[in-house]
Amino acid sequence: MQCPYCHQPDPGTDFCIRCGKRLPLTQSQPQSLSSAPQPAPGDPPFLPVGKRLRNRYEVTQEPPRRHGMGTVYFAIDRGAEDKACVVKQPKNPVTSDAVLQQLRGEAQRMAALSRAIGGRMPELIEEFVEDGWFYVVQQRVPGKTLEEMYNDRHPRDEKEVIDWAIQCCRVLKPIHEHGVIHRDISPDNLMLTHVGDITFIDFGTLRELTRIITKGTVGIGKFGYSPPEQWAGKPVPQSDIFALGATGYFLLTG
Repeated sequence: MQCPYCHQPDPGTDFCIRCGKRLPLTQSQPQSLSSAPQPAPGDPPFLPVGKRLRNRYEVTQEPPRRHGMGTVYFAIDRGAEDKACVVKQPKNPVTSDAVLQQLRGEAQRMAALSRAIGGRMPELIEEFVEDGWFYVVQQRVPGKTLEEMYNDRHPRDEKEVIDWAIQCCRVLKPIHEHGVIHRDISPDNLMLTHVGDITFIDFGTLRELTRIITKGTVGIGKFGYSPPEQWAGKPVPQSDIFALGATGYFLLTG
């Protein structure tokens, strides 16, 4: 595989290891099951298409999205008029009842925060354990991520990027007022809906759940977007502002 920017071989998975640029969605996230990535050693096997969790959430034809914190599946909720949903699975199995209680507490905290900020996060539908693995089911928000918007046309117009940033600030304000730091703002985690609203589609759910399972032994950050204090394990609200600025910079310059 070749990086489309520096044209060097073996660019990596999400970022080119040579030039550091984020790879296009079509390259880092294959669009057919035949070319979908295979689980790495030690990772849980991918759920097959048609698999039903809790005899309700059916994995669809789209390939799963695997990253360092876990796997995201697209699914259909057969118990709710076949509505589209997203199933998130942390990369580590549940290890004890105490860990399970912490996982459930984190999921419910995210659900409460979603309600508090007026639906600018996907609604939490259910959380459960099956075959030793913890799953969170969330509403699937229709639209395109800002990364996909950039891939469609770039660089983006300054006026629209400023509008998106203002919307993000209006969401971050109540988040920070609730004592929460996002820690994962980037173009692939911000969704533009069909009515032009910005939604935070991945509110660090997999990162937090995996951190709980591994007792805090996983790093929290994203190359190019996380500031130094976050990598040092000391994020502050301003860390999110840094990541938002980096997101705008990417959209305007690549």
